[in-house]
Amino acid sequence: MTAQSYRYLLCLGIFLYSNLFLNAQAITDTVAGGPLPQFMRDQYKSRLGGSASIYNGTEYTSTYPETKGSPFFHELGFTEGSIIYDGTYYPQIPLLYDLASASLCTKGLQGQALRLLPSKISRFTIDGHQFLSISEPDKSLPEGFYDILFEKMAVSFLVSRKKVPVRGLSTEEPYHFSTYQSYFIRKDSSYTEINSKNDFLSLFPEVRKELKKHWSDQKLDFKKEPEAAIVESLVYYYSKLKAGL
Repeated sequence: MTAQSYRYLLCLGIFLYSNLFLNAQAITDTVAGGPLPQFMRDQYKSRLGGSASIYNGTEYTSTYPETKGSPFFHELGFTEGSIIYDGTYYPQIPLLYDLASASLCTKGLQGQALRLLPSKISRFTIDGHQFLSISEPDKSLPEGFYDILFEKMAVSFLVSRKKVPVRGLSTEEPYHFSTYQSYFIRKDSSYTEINSKNDFLSLFPEVRKELKKHWSDQKLDFKKEPEAAIVESLVYYYSKLKAGL
């Protein structure tokens, strides 16, 4: 390949990737298995400019005086993530998830913290976790953000995470954040809240006996490790489906 041909192909590749980012709504954050080159990310942001709807949120301030601990997901401040917002995919942008106020934020063009509108959020990824936004709740699934721990075919395992300021044991002790989780299984387009091992097993009557034995064999414990127990059971469930039950 001549030097002229190489330069032509390189320029063509940059052009195609730039246009792909402007129109994509569900692509990954990598090119050929690695992070997007910085020059591509800079070009993408500059072409979006201040007109991008993601930069039109309201200013966010974290106000938890005299409260011990962090209100943020995984105790993280702003960290690199990705989001589908108002129908547009934004890769590798700073995100902050406040579990106490259920606020997802990004940084504005001037570096200020902006709270994003929940109704415009479809999905976002932060610290390796993908979240689904439910802005039109039904009776079985309240409005909010849900951590997707398992998603395959007709079954999903979603976790709602919240932090609540709680007063200490005495009036002299400061407030601290207490974390709460709610678990939901989506099966055949219907959501069911899972509060026990029996709730989970009841959703799979065709393999209930096998699942119950699997829980016993693997020493799964819903009370101690509910998320690990459910994910392991769903992996096993799909292995049984593959084998024809």
